[in-house]
Amino acid sequence: MKNTRLLSILAVVILLFIVSLACNQAGDIITPAEATQRYEATQSAAVSGVTGDAEGATFLAGTEVSLASREFIINIVRNPGETDAFAYGYRGDGVTVEGSILHDGEIWYLIDTFSGTGWVPESNLAPLED
Repeated sequence: MKNTRLLSILAVVILLFIVSLACNQAGDIITPAEATQRYEATQSAAVSGVTGDAEGATFLAGTEVSLASREFIINIVRNPGETDAFAYGYRGDGVTVEGSILHDGEIWYLIDTFSGTGWVPESNLAPLED
């Protein structure tokens, strides 16, 4: 009986120790508002240097267009010319052009989508169909 009681106490102490380790490794405890703010900060691209429309741009700032590609999923990147997507859009989704720049001979558009604001090349945009 004495051994059972001792084993029970030892098991509880070990369990509490494991739980405290898990809590220490879990990271910050934040409010829902802080979590939303952190998420939104990761969902925006760099927009420095974008003041309007690039010369020769097919779509002007404020124009609503659709995403276009042979693939169903379109990468949205943080900076023109990048290949690593931070967000994705789907072929046919409506987006709003925020501006454009010429980067390495190709026009890139800053677009506002349901998944964030980011850049896509001109080849990934098409006029909205009526």
